Amino acid sequence: MNEPLNLSQFTRLRESLTIGDVVSVAFTISRARWKQNAGIALQATAWLFVPVIGVGILSALFIPFMMVTSPSARSGAAGMMVLLFVVFVVGTLYCLGRYMANSALISRLAFNDLAQQSESLVDARRFTQSRTWSYLGASLLMGLLYSVVLIAFSIVIVLIAFALGVSGSTFGPSSGLSNNPVMGFFLVIGLSLAVLGFLVGFTWFGSRLFFYEVPMSVERETGAAASIGRTWSLGNRSNWRLMLITTLAYLITLPIQAIAQGIILMSMIPQFALAQGGSPSNGLTGIPVLVNLLVNFFIVVATIVFWQTVKAVVYFDLRNQAEGMGLELR
Repeated sequence: MNEPLNLSQFTRLRESLTIGDVVSVAFTISRARWKQNAGIALQATAWLFVPVIGVGILSALFIPFMMVTSPSARSGAAGMMVLLFVVFVVGTLYCLGRYMANSALISRLAFNDLAQQSESLVDARRFTQSRTWSYLGASLLMGLLYSVVLIAFSIVIVLIAFALGVSGSTFGPSSGLSNNPVMGFFLVIGLSLAVLGFLVGFTWFGSRLFFYEVPMSVERETGAAASIGRTWSLGNRSNWRLMLITTLAYLITLPIQAIAQGIILMSMIPQFALAQGGSPSNGLTGIPVLVNLLVNFFIVVATIVFWQTVKAVVYFDLRNQAEGMGLELR
């Protein structure tokens, strides 16, 4: 049985958490559960490598297919390649669902710590894995929503640019904005404000729904579409607060990435020095590649653990505010 952490030092868990509280609680849980959650994140990341291996297999099979000259054999090989491609697409979608199920498992376990509920790792994993296709469906719906919002913002920016351009052509000299610095200035300012509005608006929208998979990772009766709607309704009165939380959490991960890039650059120094001296690098050639792979793998794992815990804390806090939940710390 996975006993919940003692979080009695965070007395504000009964109240509305500040932005700093959310990040602090998430960091505490991530550190205390690092060994367990890092293993889960490793499994999640491993599922993303399966489609990469599949691409290699398809590429290896495609080369012999191109060498087939007989029309009948080529037709049979083409049918086989189409079948393999369909299997690859379905398999990739399944792997994405398993990645999300493992990632959501971290959020479910973190929520149990916050709610002081005991649940074994096996039972929690069984619950999230049973919703693999639901996680995939939710991610596809979110991708569709993001695409619609992105297209809408892009259309607005194009319309603003067009309106400013038409204004410059109408009221300026016949040669256009190049001889009308005033209208050119307003065009630059207008486009800058439009782009800034796009960035702020898109960040606001993404922050409002960034924990969309957590409700169905905790609530048994919540499906893919309902989980997105549940997330939107829970954040109804915390729009800008959610945006600040996600921004702060992102800024916290930047030093980790900077240190990782520094390690990668340092691993390239011996090879670079040997290359400048004209000496053969021997076995040093693969060292930067290996270091790059390991470091980036660590960054992905650490990021998954931290972000999924932040999502759980945000969900717990918003649900506690909206519904009271009746949760008391032991």
